[in-house]
Amino acid sequence: MSRFTPDSTNIGPETIEKWRKDTKLAWSDEEKVTAWRKWGRGNIASQQEATGALLAAADIGPNLRVIDIAGGAGDPALAVAAAVGAGGRVTVTDVSEGMLETVRQFAEEDGLSNLDYQQADAERLPFADASFDRALCRCGVMFFADHDRALQEVRRVLKPGGKTAFLAWGPMERVPLFSSIFGPIRKALIPPAPPPGTPWPFKFAEHGSLVAALEKAGFQDVSEEELTAQYRSQGSANDMLQQVLDMGGLHGILAELPAGQRDSLLSEALENYRAYSDGKSVTMPLAYVLASGMRGGDRSR
Repeated sequence: MSRFTPDSTNIGPETIEKWRKDTKLAWSDEEKVTAWRKWGRGNIASQQEATGALLAAADIGPNLRVIDIAGGAGDPALAVAAAVGAGGRVTVTDVSEGMLETVRQFAEEDGLSNLDYQQADAERLPFADASFDRALCRCGVMFFADHDRALQEVRRVLKPGGKTAFLAWGPMERVPLFSSIFGPIRKALIPPAPPPGTPWPFKFAEHGSLVAALEKAGFQDVSEEELTAQYRSQGSANDMLQQVLDMGGLHGILAELPAGQRDSLLSEALENYRAYSDGKSVTMPLAYVLASGMRGGDRSR
């Protein structure tokens, strides 16, 4: 494990509790929930390639019982529900009741009835040991306040031989979806680098850090790969900018800047997105970390 690997055991309980509360508050914010509901369908469709890789890493198939952790946006829960079919079941958990209502709405619109919904923190999953065949988390593990405890919980609720797979964001400079706007914001605000272990989108961007966390939690047969997947979004570059501003809850940050500086920043971000736009759609390569593992024991389902 490198010295840069996040390690929540070295962080005080007061700090972890603050992160835990802040994360729940952020994802329960009414404006953010509304934004994810507004843009959510397009966001899911745009990232099908990465979601498909996640399902493949966990060997998702018919008749499995699957838990989707921090899955209130509907991705990958909707794809998993379709893959496991009527003989399978998907339990979606999230700290935000509003986000869970979003995936519930999307599932009903899609005619999917094999999903259950449970408001829960990943650190305290309200399920018996060995309840699930598979466990998935798509770009949520970076926000776990105490990720060591959360990963141990994921292992606990898996059946022996059950598989888990996680997607996390790669380095920000290789994720133009974010760097196009965060680059200009960082130049304007010069925010300090977050302390080690802080929940933020690029917590596991360093190669080897996520797989090291899985090993520490007791998973076996762990692996990690750098995944580059295409993001394909319908709409203009301006639509892309508005989506990221809304879903990222960035309006409050920008409102603190002088109007001229804010306009300049947004103009730069828009030009960045235009580099990936043909006027009708935006296509860009995004870097992910894809890590997987297995709960040891009997390998049969």
